[in-house]
Amino acid sequence: MPSSRTSLTLAFLLVAGAAAAPRPISSALTHLHVPATVLLAPVQQPARSLLAWLRGPGPGLTADAPSPEVQVLREQRDQYALEVKQLRQQIDELRVLIRDLSRGFDLNPSLAVKQITAPVIGYGADNSGGLLTVRAGRRDGVSVNNVVALRGVHLLGRVVRVDDRTCAVLPLTRMSKGEAVGGVVMLADETIGPRVLLKTHEGGTLRGQVEYLPDPSGVAPPVTIARGMVVRLQDADARWPQSAQMLIIGQIETAEPSPEMPLRTVVTVRPIHEIERASEVMIRIPESGQSAERVGEKGGTP
Repeated sequence: MPSSRTSLTLAFLLVAGAAAAPRPISSALTHLHVPATVLLAPVQQPARSLLAWLRGPGPGLTADAPSPEVQVLREQRDQYALEVKQLRQQIDELRVLIRDLSRGFDLNPSLAVKQITAPVIGYGADNSGGLLTVRAGRRDGVSVNNVVALRGVHLLGRVVRVDDRTCAVLPLTRMSKGEAVGGVVMLADETIGPRVLLKTHEGGTLRGQVEYLPDPSGVAPPVTIARGMVVRLQDADARWPQSAQMLIIGQIETAEPSPEMPLRTVVTVRPIHEIERASEVMIRIPESGQSAERVGEKGGTP
C-alpha cells in the first residue's frame, strides 16, 4: 500500500500535468466535471446544514433570530400591552374613587358642596408649621376653613389662609396639641360604630380613646375594635364644618387597652395617604348659605 507521502506526490504530479497538458487534452478532462457534479450535488446541501449545526450560531445571533419586521411587530405588541395595563389600573382607581364617593354621600345625604381640584405647589415641615401651599385662592371661591380632601374622600385638613391665587392648608395631623377631632369607627362600609376623640400623635398619626355608648337593653354584644378599621369624621360639636362630616380620617393602626382604664380601648389612627406625597387636592366649597368661616369659629384653627 503506497504511503500518504507517495499518494500526495502522485496527485501533485497529475494536477501539474493536467495544467500543462495541451488544450485538447485539458478540454477532454473538463467533461469529467459534469458526472462529478451529478454525483456530489445531492449531498452538498445536507453537508452544509450539518457543518452549520456543528459550528452553532455565530456571536450575537440565535438560531431563530427574527427578521427586522418581526422585531418591530414584537416591540409594538409589548408597547400596546403596557398601555392596556396602565389603562386597566386607571379604571380600577376610578372605580374605587366612585365607590368611596358614593359611600360618603350615602352617609351624609344632606351635603351640598362644590369640589375644585388644585395642585399642591409647596409643603413646609419646619418653617411653615407643616402647611401646604395650594394653587387655588380667593378668585376660585376658596375661603378660610374650607375643607380639603385627598381623592375626594380622605380628609387632609382645612384652609387657614387665602390669597388671591393661592391658599395655605393645615393638615389634620398638624393640629395644635389642645385641639381634637371627633370621629366614628366604621364596623362595616355603612355601619357606624363607637365614637373616638382623636388628637395629634407622633409619626403623623392621631390617637384617642374609644367611647362606648351604653346599651339600654343590655343585650348588645361587645364591639371589637381591630387594626385596619376605618375611622370617619363625625364632629357633633361643629369644630369642623358640615362639608367635612363622614370624610375618612384614616385606618386604625393599633388598638390596645388604656393605661388608665384597662377596660377602655385606645386607638392609633394613621391617614391612608401620606400628606407629604400629595400632589393634588380637592377643596370642598359649601353651596349653602352658611359660610365656612362661621362654622369654623367654634373650636378654631390657627
